[in-house]
Amino acid sequence: MIGRRVAMVTVLVGTASSIVLGAWYRSGMQAARAQADAEVEAMRRDGRSRELALADELTAQLEELRVTESARPYLHYQNLFHDPDGASASASVTPSPLATGPGQPLIALHFQIDERGAVTSPSINDEVPAARQSSRPDRSGLAALAVARDALSRVAERGAIHVAPDPAPTQVASATPRRPRAPAPVATQVVELAPEAYLQNQATNQIFNQSRGNAEPSLGSATDGPRAPAPAVSSPAVPVPAPPAPRPRAVRPAPSPIIITVAPLVWTVEQIADRPTLVAVRRVVTPDGARTQGFTVGGDALAGWLTDRDPGASLRLDVPASAGAGLGIAGGPWRIVVDDGAAIAYARAIGAEFTDSFLISFVPVALLVALCGVLVVIVTARSERLALERSRFAAAAAHELRTPLAGIQLYGDMLADQLGDPAKHRDYAQRVAAEAARLGRVVGNVMGVTQLERGTLAVRVERGDLVAAVREAIDRAAPALGRAGATVELIAPEAITARFDRDAVARVVGNLLDNAEKYARDADDRAITVRVATVGDGVEVAVRDRGPGLPPKLRRGRFRAFTRAAASDAPAGLGLGLALSSALARAMGGSLTPRWVAPGAELVLRLGK
Repeated sequence: MIGRRVAMVTVLVGTASSIVLGAWYRSGMQAARAQADAEVEAMRRDGRSRELALADELTAQLEELRVTESARPYLHYQNLFHDPDGASASASVTPSPLATGPGQPLIALHFQIDERGAVTSPSINDEVPAARQSSRPDRSGLAALAVARDALSRVAERGAIHVAPDPAPTQVASATPRRPRAPAPVATQVVELAPEAYLQNQATNQIFNQSRGNAEPSLGSATDGPRAPAPAVSSPAVPVPAPPAPRPRAVRPAPSPIIITVAPLVWTVEQIADRPTLVAVRRVVTPDGARTQGFTVGGDALAGWLTDRDPGASLRLDVPASAGAGLGIAGGPWRIVVDDGAAIAYARAIGAEFTDSFLISFVPVALLVALCGVLVVIVTARSERLALERSRFAAAAAHELRTPLAGIQLYGDMLADQLGDPAKHRDYAQRVAAEAARLGRVVGNVMGVTQLERGTLAVRVERGDLVAAVREAIDRAAPALGRAGATVELIAPEAITARFDRDAVARVVGNLLDNAEKYARDADDRAITVRVATVGDGVEVAVRDRGPGLPPKLRRGRFRAFTRAAASDAPAGLGLGLALSSALARAMGGSLTPRWVAPGAELVLRLGK
């Protein structure tokens, strides 16, 4: 029954604790994981926002570049050109502002496809090596453009502007939604040139060579590197058509100006040198035919531009359309990708801190709850054990009290009714006294244990003759021991002074003698030896029997009330004697401990002098 009650309490406490702690752990871990996921998602959104912002900024930068370059005069795409607005009235040419290379970091190469299909660059002039040109001409890029000249010319002929927004991936929300970017309006240029200016721009290399033949200053070569801008040079040797001499009394109308139409630049993406390249092209219509002018955007320059603004950003081709942010230029395969791996790892570390923080609060509380549950089970088990011990004690006490009471009643009735042998009346009276003493010892032990449990057990320690007190206790117990067939031998000097309580010593010695007699009843040698001796700075009273000895659980001297570590066939008892004797010994400043001997058992009372 007791085991079932403890098991029931254990199951109830364990179930309740598991339900409460399990629910708390599940909800707490879910909250911590939700916080961690929110941190990671916030970092991803931040990376996406950075990608979109960079894509918008780069698209705006490219559009601004297209608008600026669309306003550039078409004559700048020649290495040498005649400035129609110049101060020189004679034949003259000047280097193009683009002769030494693009002035804008994002532009890799300016180029022109003339009416005959020749692909040239204002920074390269192989016909006139002495002309100003780039110190590092991009000949490979120019050669690659020659392969795609037909496609570029077709795009320039169409003259369509392809600018469109890049839709954001649906799986990642953007903090700032992108709006469609419309192309900046650029008007078509209509250039009017005098016939003389137009013809000079058609023969710039010849004019330059003739000016060099007249010992004009050198304007630099392909190997000299960039030099300071040279002034425009003139040469009367160039056959420039001149109007006929005026006839007398007749006025001829001025020649009509030559009209050149320059369309705005448009974006296109072409495969140049086996890789997609962003190119801006425009169509220039002259009296001699149509030209295609434009420039290419360098991939390395774009990458450098991104790195300057965000070290984690890169322009990539090998990503799906759902990743990164594309440029707002239609047909562009590039996507701006921000490497947010470190930021996400940091967010995950923060998420781990949320989990650790929850566990730091959960684990101690869980351990405390578990400890409380164990304590409840222990208290329940102890209460059940005490209830069982008290039940057994009540039964044992009834038996212990019934035996002396029965003897007292029997011999008292015989004495009162003058029964039995009159010669044995004295013996009857002694038996009544012995049973009364035994009854008194049982009652005294019960009262002593009650005082022990209440904490009211008290002794009065005084200096006195310990041998005399032990002898009195032996004399008091000797008749009963003798009738039980046991003998007591006292081995002690005449007197030994010690600090003790006389009544407490009498109760301790009486309990030890009673135990020695009961547990050695089946022994061949029923002798009990009591030894009193001085040991070191104390005094010992040792009581030894020749019985079976102490059981293992009592050999360490841990005596508890209501506990009898004896076999089921042992003599009846309350289990109070040794517990009470040990408490009395401690109250006198001493101790009661077992000592191993063979055969039998020996209990030693140690007191101070």
